Amino acid sequence: MMCRFRMYVGLATVLLTGTVLSGGNAYAQAVLPGAADVHVMMFPAKMFRGWPGRQGYEDHVTFTYATAVGETKALADSVKYSKLTARTLHDVQITTEATQLTGLRVPPMTCVTFTSPALLPAQSGGFDLEPLICSLKNYKRLRLSFIVDPAFRFTGLRTYNDRYVNIRLDEMSTSASAMYTYDVAIKDASFGQLTLPKWQADPAEQKRAEDFSARRKKSLLKVIGVVFVGCLAAFAGYVVYTVLSVKPPAG
Repeated sequence: MMCRFRMYVGLATVLLTGTVLSGGNAYAQAVLPGAADVHVMMFPAKMFRGWPGRQGYEDHVTFTYATAVGETKALADSVKYSKLTARTLHDVQITTEATQLTGLRVPPMTCVTFTSPALLPAQSGGFDLEPLICSLKNYKRLRLSFIVDPAFRFTGLRTYNDRYVNIRLDEMSTSASAMYTYDVAIKDASFGQLTLPKWQADPAEQKRAEDFSARRKKSLLKVIGVVFVGCLAAFAGYVVYTVLSVKPPAG
């Protein structure tokens, strides 16, 4: 059975660019060795309305490996993800095949596809990175792509770095769809869990908030300064009035 990932990449390309690119070119850009050891792509259920059974109502996921890793290893990674998320994976398919691309020699790659309900947030929030990273931590380079509605309000993790991992986000969106892709470098796979933050402010929004706070503070200081000067002037006037009002003692 052919890996459905090529169809997914073509679909993602159409959604994000509004044009139909060569399926081979899109596929190569996404999964050729050198990009990542494992590329995970997650698609929302609404893109598959009309598909038979659960496939039309559950989010779709692919794990595509840069090389042939074997069915046992690929299945073990999927089972680990299932356990970490406490979810049952449906319609699991595992294939290993070479892809013919014009002018390119692509080695056989293993691909896992499955479905599961509500893996992606519906309208806003961030993506659940930690189960994916922990499931695939024995690979040095991961790429995690999440495709959502363009109206999705993202508030999730943008960058993260510690002794175990380095994570950075790349965003791409059009009027048709949006893709959030994390590049993850595994520096030390000895971690049990990472406890990644669920929320991280947009740097641009954070700077606007800081600028607003600074302007507000400056305005407040001006008001305090004016009030202080006014009070000081009033006190000085009172002192002068009091001094001038005192009658000298009779001689």
